[in-house]
Amino acid sequence: MNTHQLRNFISIAQTLNYSETAKSAFISQPALTKQINRLEAELGVVLFERSRHNVSLTYAGEEFYKYATEIIDSVQRAEARMTDISSGRTGFLKISSVYSMESLLSRSVSAFNDRYPEVSVSILVGTGISQIMTIRKMSYDVFFSFTDLLDSFSNIRTVPLPPDRFAVYLQKKYSDEYLSEGYPFLNRLHHFVELSSERPFLTNKTFSLMDTMNLASDNIVYYPSSAAMLVAVQAGLGFSLLPTEMNLGAIPDDIEVFPLDLPEAVISRSAGWLAGNKNSAVKNFAELLSSLADG
Repeated sequence: MNTHQLRNFISIAQTLNYSETAKSAFISQPALTKQINRLEAELGVVLFERSRHNVSLTYAGEEFYKYATEIIDSVQRAEARMTDISSGRTGFLKISSVYSMESLLSRSVSAFNDRYPEVSVSILVGTGISQIMTIRKMSYDVFFSFTDLLDSFSNIRTVPLPPDRFAVYLQKKYSDEYLSEGYPFLNRLHHFVELSSERPFLTNKTFSLMDTMNLASDNIVYYPSSAAMLVAVQAGLGFSLLPTEMNLGAIPDDIEVFPLDLPEAVISRSAGWLAGNKNSAVKNFAELLSSLADG
C-alpha cells in the first residue's frame, strides 16, 4: 500500500468513475484497475462493486475510505510542516545576547516575529563569559555581542550592528561640577568597574578608555555586576563607565548619563551565527539583520 494507491482509491470513491480518475492521475485505465486490484488483495476485501456501467463502494470500501482520507490528510499536513521547517517559516530559534544589547535585540526579534510568527524564539541575556560558553557548546543559534568577542571565533559568521558608546554614569548632584571641570573631576570620585573575569571584552575596553581620559587607576572599586554598580552610582558613591544602552534605558531618575564623544568610546557590535548551522530559521534571521543594517 502506498499513497498513490490511496489517492487513486479516494478519487474513484468520490467520482465512482475509473476513467476520470485514470485521466487525472495520468495513467491508463488498465493500470489503475491493477492498482486497485492489488490494494484489494493486500487488504483481503472488495472495495468496489463493478459492473459494465456502474461503480459503487462496498461496505468495506466505505469503511476504508474513512481511514484512507485520514491517512492522506496526515501525510499532507506532515509534508506542509516539513516544508515550513526546511524553509525556516516555523521551528525554533535560540538567541544569546550580552548585556547592554537588549533594546537592539528586542527590535530585531520583533521584526523577525512579524515575518515568521510560527518560529518560537528563546532568548538568553548574560555576560561575555557566559556567551563564550554557549558558543563553545554550540547550544544557541544566534549571538548578539561585541564585535571583538565574536571575531575571536573563526567559525562565526557575522553581520555588523549599530554601534553603542560608553557614557559616564553619574549621580545628578555631581552633574554641574562634571560639566564645568570635565574628566579631571572624575578623579575625585570612586570609579566602579565590573570584574574583568565576568566581562572581559567590555572591562578591558573600559581600562583603555580610562587611559585616554587620564583617569586614576587607584580610584577603582570592583563590583560583581552592572546592576550593583548603578546602585552605588545612584547612592552618590562614585561614577561608572557603561554603554549608553545599558538596562534598556531604565536608568533611575537621579542618575545622569553623559555619552562620551571620543573615538575610543565607540563599542562595535555584531550579530553572529555558527558557520554550517542547519537551522533554516537562522538564515532567515541573518537575512533580516542584514536588511536592517543596510536600511
